[in-house]
Amino acid sequence: MPLGRRDLRIDCFRGIALFSIAVDHTVGNAFGQLTLRGFGVSDAAEVFVFLSGLVCARAYGRVLDRQGLLVAEAKALRRAGVLYAAHIAALLGALALAAVGRSRGLEVEALRAAPFLDAPSVALPAALALREMPYALDILPLYMVFLVALPPMLLLARYSTLAMLAVSAAGYAVAVCFPGLEPMSASGAPGWFVNPLAWQLLFFLGVAVGADSRRDAAAWRPGLGLNLVAAVLIAVGVAARVAETLAARGVLDGAFDLEVLPFTEKRLLGVLRLAWFLAAAHLVATLLPAGLAIWRSAWLRPLVRCGQQALPVYATGVCISWAGSLVLAAWPERRVVDLVVTAAALGLLMAVARASEALKARRARGSGAPAPLAPARDDRSRSTGRRDRRTSLGSRSRPVR
Repeated sequence: MPLGRRDLRIDCFRGIALFSIAVDHTVGNAFGQLTLRGFGVSDAAEVFVFLSGLVCARAYGRVLDRQGLLVAEAKALRRAGVLYAAHIAALLGALALAAVGRSRGLEVEALRAAPFLDAPSVALPAALALREMPYALDILPLYMVFLVALPPMLLLARYSTLAMLAVSAAGYAVAVCFPGLEPMSASGAPGWFVNPLAWQLLFFLGVAVGADSRRDAAAWRPGLGLNLVAAVLIAVGVAARVAETLAARGVLDGAFDLEVLPFTEKRLLGVLRLAWFLAAAHLVATLLPAGLAIWRSAWLRPLVRCGQQALPVYATGVCISWAGSLVLAAWPERRVVDLVVTAAALGLLMAVARASEALKARRARGSGAPAPLAPARDDRSRSTGRRDRRTSLGSRSRPVR
């Protein structure tokens, strides 16, 4: 895709990931089997982290080229501050919901909220210092850490993408060989659900893709052999996930858990888990090019909008998933309740994305800046097509995320 045009595939799949994260993190929701994690070895977290790296490479790469390392680092730190504020807001909102649920006799152990409600003077300072995370709240801290490290790694990638990936791979190897090197909670247990030193590899793989796509306008055309290897790897992963689901339902004899297989652990981003995700990302990018008209269709517009408004959608999704978990704890094993909770969650996320988009557009009009880029409408006639082209060309600039 030419530099300056927005790849709506990224927004669409970020939206899918955000929807999946909200549903997956609703404890007891049967519809979690129908999200991304139900069809392979990886889940929505890999999608979100990888695409975040890709988007950041394009956005901060422009700042690095035009204004230098210090300005890029300053912007990254400022953005990390915004993410930290959003994280604290989501944390306090989630804990408030947990307190209400406990007051009504609901169990909150699955949300890892008990330490915060029993000993807030100990747990809250640890959470503010990013040493301890309740359930479903460690994606933004991951993003913050990666963002601070991004500008110098981008500068290294300007000289050699392989050198940047070598540094990232070395950090991954250290995380795998010394798994204790991660943030610890006040109790001495790992405070984060995933190890940031391991997961940074996926983020910087996204950065490598984004950085290379900025420099090289020619699309990479992989050979048939690579596509076949990726397809076989995906098929094996899907078969393993189906076997796990059938075993859990008693259709197959014995127990089967993907998470206990070698190299599939989520905390350390197991090699097989990483390989499966990269194979899936490669095939999706190959089979669904950016030029397809479907990315601009009205059907996908809610997903695209959620992907473009990722921060408010994610922060809201955390609170929604906690609220949904408490509702399902009050009415367990009722599929109708699962359906209502899931539909309400997705509807609320779309409403938040629409409100955030409208607010940004209003602010842009007030400041005289270009409005946020939106997918172009299908041309109704040749006369409107030229006008739409002028509008899209005037809206190419994107804010740093």
